[in-house]
Amino acid sequence: MPGEHNLGIFITVEKRNHETYQLKHPAAHLGGFFRGALSVTVGDMAYVTCPETKLKAILHYYDEGWLGRTTNKVEGVIFRYDPENDDKQQIKDVPEGDIVVRLGGPWKEKVVFTLGPKPLVSTGSDRTKKKTHSQD
Repeated sequence: MPGEHNLGIFITVEKRNHETYQLKHPAAHLGGFFRGALSVTVGDMAYVTCPETKLKAILHYYDEGWLGRTTNKVEGVIFRYDPENDDKQQIKDVPEGDIVVRLGGPWKEKVVFTLGPKPLVSTGSDRTKKKTHSQD
C-alpha cells in the first residue's frame, strides 16, 4: 500500500535532459478467496506525471471480475496537462483534444494502445487487429 505520506516513485531519465517522472501507484490486494485460487490484484488509480514534458498518465486498474468479466484490466490515457493547475484525476475529466495516447487491456497479458483520442475497439477475436500493441 502506498500510504498517505508516500510521494510515490521518482524516475529521472538522464539521457532525456533529466526529465523526472513521478509515479503514484495504487494498492495491491489479495483476492481469489471464493474461487480457492489466491492471487494479487490491483484495483485503484495510478498517476504518472512529468512537469518538464507536461505529460500525465492516468491508469485505472480494475479489480477481479465476477462471472466472466475481464480480470486484471487497466484503462488509461496519456495527455497534455498544466503542472500548475493539475485538476484531472479521472479519465473522463480529460478533454479529448488533450489525449496523446489511449490504452487498455488485461495488464497480465497484453495492453493495446492507440495514438490520439481514438477509442480502443475490439475487432472480433483478434483484439490486436488494427491496433498498435505492447507486450510486457
